[in-house]
Amino acid sequence: MKRRNQSAALAAICLSMLGCSLLRSVAQTAQVSQGSSTSSGSTSAGSTGSGAPSSSAAPTASCEPSCYPPEEPAKAADKVGCGYYTKGMCERWLGTAWGEAEVNQGASVGESIPSCKFPSAPRSGKWVQLSNQARQQIDVEPGDVVFIPPESEWESTTVGDEQARCVDVRWYMKTAHFNLTTCGEIKPEVVCEASGSNVARGLNMLHYRVEEAKKAQSTEKTTCQKAAHEAIALSRGLPRFKQQLTTSGDWGSRLVYHTRYEGTLNEQQVFAKVATLGKEATTLFKACEGTDTGTTETEE
Repeated sequence: MKRRNQSAALAAICLSMLGCSLLRSVAQTAQVSQGSSTSSGSTSAGSTGSGAPSSSAAPTASCEPSCYPPEEPAKAADKVGCGYYTKGMCERWLGTAWGEAEVNQGASVGESIPSCKFPSAPRSGKWVQLSNQARQQIDVEPGDVVFIPPESEWESTTVGDEQARCVDVRWYMKTAHFNLTTCGEIKPEVVCEASGSNVARGLNMLHYRVEEAKKAQSTEKTTCQKAAHEAIALSRGLPRFKQQLTTSGDWGSRLVYHTRYEGTLNEQQVFAKVATLGKEATTLFKACEGTDTGTTETEE
């Protein structure tokens, strides 16, 4: 079951160094709520705070001292587990009264519930009777929970040319099927490098260069310096990029970033990690006999 796309206005900034820059541009596009931009080789965040580029070509990272291997999209798959679906239950206006309430055949994916701890169906309130009717119309399995959330209200609509009213029904189950996103996640608000997030890509590249510098520290001082210097530039470019988009009003927030090496992080955690890796890169650069930790705006 697919989730609906949302339009996002996104912007971009340069994140690069050593002659292989990530191009700078500002663009707009519409994509799944994972977020997007239309810049080719840019770091973007945009109104949804996605930090994601468009369907155009991915940015080319520096190949000094080695070429960064882009993250591959997760394979298309279904995940079966605990969660809920949302189904509509509607009544048609028959001219003098509302008709029998019927649960629609379709359903939209709700959320995964890893703990498998479902809420109990309310035993009192205005929706109890209709919730029981909904359960009888749904092909439930033992352990399933079906009810209309207590805070729900009827929503007016039309079915063909007929007036109708509908309300959402929550169907909790242990065998819910969820389509995994490009990031291998269930929730579309979780973005990653493979889905187009340049914030996630920037952090992934930063981690990669720090690890590259570590491996070369004892034997290849020049390689260590190059990798550490690029990491320093990235650690400075990401916060500056965020600040510029915040100032322009194009930066959004509240997205979650699925990163290649650091796990799944919120925005605050992402930039805390950027700062930590930046300090580590500076230490490595000096340990590898580097003398100038300065970086230009173009390098960042």
